[in-house]
Amino acid sequence: MSCVFTTVGEPEDISKLLVEYQKSHEETFKISGALVGGKVVDEAYIKQLAALPSKQEIRAKAVGTLKGPINGFVLNLRGLLQTLVVVLKAASEKPATKAS
Repeated sequence: MSCVFTTVGEPEDISKLLVEYQKSHEETFKISGALVGGKVVDEAYIKQLAALPSKQEIRAKAVGTLKGPINGFVLNLRGLLQTLVVVLKAASEKPATKAS
């Protein structure tokens, strides 16, 4: 028996579903090939495609990678500004000395 699956989304999504289904139904379900982007591919390609992270996961990792240095910069800048405020406050509270 043969089945055909189609998707309008990303091929990784349906690949993940098919590979998961195959794991639980090894005796009755086998992936023999697929048509991805106009190319005929084999089962190994589908398994590799299923192992890839989704676009959403890749975007989340990219944002996390960019967020780290920005957070560090903001925290350093905040520390410097706090130090400046303390110094200015101390300078304003210090009694003025007369120059002779």
